[in-house]
Amino acid sequence: MKVNAESHDINTLGKEISEKAKLGLELGISDSNKDKVVLVETADEIERLQDALNLGAGKIVVLPYGSSFKVSGLKVPDNTTIIGYGSKIYNDKKHTTLLTIGSGVKIYGLEIQGAGNKDAGVKGIGININGANSANYAKNIVIHDSFIHDIGFYGIKAEFADNVTVTNTNIEDIGYAGIGGFSVSNFNVDKSHVKAIAPGTNGNAYGVFFSRRGSKSDLIQYPRSKDSSVTNSTIEDIPLWEALDTHGGENITFNHNKIRNAKVGIAFVNATGDGKKGIFGTQRSTAKGNQIEGIGKGCGIIVAGSTSDYASGFTISGNQLTNAGKEGSSISGAICAKFTKDLIIKENTLKNSFANGISINTHNNQFLITKNKIQDVQDKKYVVPAAIAIRSTNNEGTISQNVLTGDGKLSNKYVSVRGINISTKINVKLKIGTNTNTFKLPIAGGTGSHVTYVK
Repeated sequence: MKVNAESHDINTLGKEISEKAKLGLELGISDSNKDKVVLVETADEIERLQDALNLGAGKIVVLPYGSSFKVSGLKVPDNTTIIGYGSKIYNDKKHTTLLTIGSGVKIYGLEIQGAGNKDAGVKGIGININGANSANYAKNIVIHDSFIHDIGFYGIKAEFADNVTVTNTNIEDIGYAGIGGFSVSNFNVDKSHVKAIAPGTNGNAYGVFFSRRGSKSDLIQYPRSKDSSVTNSTIEDIPLWEALDTHGGENITFNHNKIRNAKVGIAFVNATGDGKKGIFGTQRSTAKGNQIEGIGKGCGIIVAGSTSDYASGFTISGNQLTNAGKEGSSISGAICAKFTKDLIIKENTLKNSFANGISINTHNNQFLITKNKIQDVQDKKYVVPAAIAIRSTNNEGTISQNVLTGDGKLSNKYVSVRGINISTKINVKLKIGTNTNTFKLPIAGGTGSHVTYVK
């Protein structure tokens, strides 16, 4: 392995980096700091790259365009930048952690290939970001323009990590999760593509999740994931389970994404603690402007807290959902909610949902459903699909200014039967304002002291 920072004229070096990294002065490369650049030269892919990374610690390490390095696991020193446009690290023979990184590491344009995802090989990790503990987070990490694929379990796995950005990155053919974050903060994914997460394990597979250790109740030792986002990205082909997920997160944003061919589009659910008991509902989070194409097997967007910690402070707005919800389930819908407080569902467009458009299950306090457009709901088994359904007890909120249109032209057996369906009066307190409602039966269960009609 040759590592060379002196034999190249700095102008030639600048041209190479500009062409290959497409970053130019963003990396601060100039005549005054050429000593910060290490060029790696190799003619043999089996030579060790680790030596070059160690020599380039704290510097900019440029891998040769067209190079390929077979590795058994690399560790990138803190504050080191890797420019890998046109280069690849891989291990196609065994599941392993291919790249371990810490604070200040930046990766541009690198391809990372594992041993495949025929099975969920738990040792297979593309990039591992691992802070020491909740008092010592790995920080200030960038992954940009990269391609991570054919990995046994995680494309990117992070725990105790802060200020991480993943942009313009493709992650596909992963066994369990494209990106998995445990107790992360300010972890932001933007303009990226996560695809083909399978086969999963125990019925679970994820595009991106923000969670915490599921068997621990100590929030000091294992904090919530917080202040994190997935935006302007495409997540698809996860029919086993969920595209975007947070378990017990705080201030999580899932905005302006395209989601296709996933059982569940977006899930804001509770985290578990000791004994796997459900606690820690997600707090103060949003799903805005997403396009979700369902497959009729799960909620498009679900907000679900726990009995001890309601999910609170949510806004679900401006999303477009088609064919979302679970066919044959009376409590499912394109948007589903239970154990929530101050949930706002507004200005969403729902088409051809199963078996309800918006399903308000149990224990939802002070919700607001307003200015949504819900067109046709359908099911082959559930006989009364509804645009907005109050499916259980202990619900209090307002339904107003929605446009509910059911033309009954879908080919399914039961189509657009009820506009607003109130299944029970027990501990239910509703305010129903003016709604446009052309369903066969505009309101079912709407008479009694549990409902107040307002203009």
